[in-house]
Amino acid sequence: MRVNVRSSSRVFLDNAPLFAAGAAFVVVLVLFSDHLSRGPHLFLGVSIGTVAAGLAFALPWRRLPPSAPTAVPLLGLLALGVLTAGNVPVAMLAVFPVLTLARSHGPLASALGVAGGMLVAWMPLIATPVAITSAHLPSLIILPLVLTTVAVTVARMDRSRQARSRLLAQRDGTLQQLLDDLVLEREMLEGILAALPAGVLVLDGSRVVLANPQVEHLYGPVDADAVHPWRVQNGVEDDDAPGSLAARAVAGEPLEAETQWWRDADGDRTAVRGTSVALPAPAGSRPLRVVLFEDLTEEERAIQRREDFVRAVSHELRTPLTSVVGYLDLVREGGEVPAELGELLGVADRNAQRVLRMVDDLAIASQLREGEVVLDDGLHDLGAIARDSLAGARYDAAVARVVLVDETDGAWPVRGDRDRLRHAVDHLVSNAVLYSEPGGHVTVRLAARIDGVVLVVTDEGIGIAEADQARVFERFYRAPEVMRGSRHGTGLGLPVAREIVARHGGEVHVRSRQGVGTEAEILLPCAATAAPAGELVR
Repeated sequence: MRVNVRSSSRVFLDNAPLFAAGAAFVVVLVLFSDHLSRGPHLFLGVSIGTVAAGLAFALPWRRLPPSAPTAVPLLGLLALGVLTAGNVPVAMLAVFPVLTLARSHGPLASALGVAGGMLVAWMPLIATPVAITSAHLPSLIILPLVLTTVAVTVARMDRSRQARSRLLAQRDGTLQQLLDDLVLEREMLEGILAALPAGVLVLDGSRVVLANPQVEHLYGPVDADAVHPWRVQNGVEDDDAPGSLAARAVAGEPLEAETQWWRDADGDRTAVRGTSVALPAPAGSRPLRVVLFEDLTEEERAIQRREDFVRAVSHELRTPLTSVVGYLDLVREGGEVPAELGELLGVADRNAQRVLRMVDDLAIASQLREGEVVLDDGLHDLGAIARDSLAGARYDAAVARVVLVDETDGAWPVRGDRDRLRHAVDHLVSNAVLYSEPGGHVTVRLAARIDGVVLVVTDEGIGIAEADQARVFERFYRAPEVMRGSRHGTGLGLPVAREIVARHGGEVHVRSRQGVGTEAEILLPCAATAAPAGELVR
């Protein structure tokens, strides 16, 4: 017969104290007690105990009903009862089967064990009725009380143990579920980070906590346990680069959308924009920092190709347009021209001039971006520049039925390039006229401030939607509703004006309410405090 060692061993071990104590007690009594009766009770009790031990070890208890193992301690009580009936003093051993029943088999088995233990204790009196004396009190009262106390105590301890076991199992299940969730979330996070086109670096102080493959592609292998200022490993930085973005991030320096170029060993240039953000942390702990690295190389190359195209187009268009404007002037100034033809020539001249200004805007925008514009450093009257700009806009204003209001009296000295400043003011005035409704007013005024001279251009036009105001200084950007309308433009006016003013150390601001109007202002240092026109501040 195949024996289930695990279940059999467990049942046998649960009852082993009874078997061992009973066998030792009987052997000692048989060997050292001459008056002990070796009658049938002794042999029958020992036989029952032996059978109980054999069953405990041999039966496949796992395959039997859960209550089946209670038979072993009950057989042990039966063996003790038989021995006690034969005057073998083993009644105290009844505590062992009672203990086993109370510990492992529930309240009913505990009650059976206590009842069986009492019968064992009272068996001598039952088998041989005698007059009860004080000598019988231990077996009649004390031993049953002890067995009952043991059964109740052990049963309560077993219930408490089972409750703790269930609680621990529940906690283990909860912890395992949490662990599985954390592992799943980490795998999802790593998968998301690996799929991102940008590099993501998580730092704890100067220690690298997490880096996705894109970071390693840009900066080389990452040592997660390293505490060091990280250096560019696969490239040589340009001379004008402020240092490795990764090294600065590891060193704790904040990064706010900073772009860096470097050349690799093959001479190819790479552009990376870095931005760092501190994550919220509990009080007293150091916050983690997330650094985002965006590879802008392809974007920068596309922008460069666009700039090259714009430069080529503006260069190719400027020469024929200049010839057209020149020949129109010659025709109009060369002699008497019929009125109708003169009007047509005037229309052609104005349109050619408008296209020429667009070409100039394209060329200037490209030159400003590349830093190729050289500015004069003269002393000029900003009021005179504004008045000239108003004079140049009078024809367009008359056609649009817009009233120009000049509030630029007085002299307002500024230092810089007169032509470029005029170009910037022209853009603000022409935009105000272009986006005004018929009958509206465009006002140009000058005022002094502590930090310089401010020129303000105000219109009563269509205004700019709040969603579009953040993009008005983007090159070539035009609001969707403007593009759907009949008003022409290139989207270069405000960007070019801001670039020019910034090169003069000033600022351009735009405030607008849709349907109410727009106010654009140029702030320039006054001549007394103005520094020479310098490089564009990006």
